[in-house]
Amino acid sequence: MNRTCYKTSSLQQGMALVLVLWVLTLLTIMAGSFALSIRREASVISSVRDSAEASAVARAGVIIAQKMLLNPDKNERWLANGTVYPVEYAGTEIKIKIVSEQGKINLNKAKKKLLENMIKYFDDEDDRAVKIADAILDWRDTNDLVRLHGAETAQYQDENLKYVPRNKPFQSIEELQLVLGVDQELYKNLEPLITIYSKNGNVDKNTASETVLAILEGQTQEQQEKKQKETEIKDEQDELSTLFDPKKNKLNTTTQGAFTIFSEAKLENGAKSMIKTIIRRMSPPIKGKPPFLVSSWSRLYSSDESLFEAEEEQ
Repeated sequence: MNRTCYKTSSLQQGMALVLVLWVLTLLTIMAGSFALSIRREASVISSVRDSAEASAVARAGVIIAQKMLLNPDKNERWLANGTVYPVEYAGTEIKIKIVSEQGKINLNKAKKKLLENMIKYFDDEDDRAVKIADAILDWRDTNDLVRLHGAETAQYQDENLKYVPRNKPFQSIEELQLVLGVDQELYKNLEPLITIYSKNGNVDKNTASETVLAILEGQTQEQQEKKQKETEIKDEQDELSTLFDPKKNKLNTTTQGAFTIFSEAKLENGAKSMIKTIIRRMSPPIKGKPPFLVSSWSRLYSSDESLFEAEEEQ
C-alpha cells in the first residue's frame, strides 16, 4: 500500500514538473515574441519619425529653391538647368535641383516631326516612331478622325483596351502611358524630357538637356554618343576649351515660366526623403499672393533618383 502511494505521488510530482516546464517554455516563447514585436514596432516608429523629419526638411528645400529663383542678384540666383545645389537646414543636408520646363518638349504643342525624332532617339525603327507620333496627335486632337498611322476609338478597342483617346490636350505627362504603342520602357526614357507646362511649343535651348538638344537636331542616341566622343577628342586638343565648358556654365537665370524642383534631405542616420514639385510663376504677379503656383507635388521613393548618389557618381 505504501509503495503504491509512493509511486502515485512520484508520478504526480513528475507530471507537475513537466507541466511547470511546459508553462515556463510557453511563457519564455511568449516573452520573446512580445520583445521581438516591441522591437519591430519601435523600429517602425523610428523609421516613420525619421521619414517625417526628412520629408519636412525636404519641403523646406522647396521653399529655399523658390527664394533662390527670385534672388535679385543674378550672380547669386540659382540656375534652372539641372545644377545640384547643396544647402544645410536645421542641421540637415539638402540637395536641390531645379529644371526649367521651358527646356523640355511640350506634349500638347510639339509638331509631328519633333515627336517622331523624340521616339526615334530611343528606338530607330521609323515605322514605330511614325505610329506613336500619330497616336499622340490623335490622342490630343479634338476629333475622331484617324491619321494615316494613328489610333482612335476603333484601334483601342481592337487592342481590347478599356479606354479610348481623350481627344483633348494631355492633362499630365503620365497620361502618355495610355497612348497606343507607348510601353513602360519608352515612357521611362521620355518622362524627364517632356512637359505640359511650357508656354509654347518652342524649346529653350539654354536650359535643355543634352538629350533634348540631340532630339531637336534629329539625332539618335548612337549618333549623339558618337558626336560627344568626337567633341571630347577635339576638346583635349584645344587647351582653351578646358577653361570654359558652355554646358556647365550656362548662365540661365530666368524667373519666368514653370520649373520642376527636386529637393532631397538626408538625416545624420542616413534616412532620406525626396520631394518633386512643379511650380509656375504667377504672371503677372498678384499683390498679396505667392509668386509661384504649385501645379504638382509628389514624394519620390526610388533610390535610383537620389541626388546624393548622383553627386557621388560625378
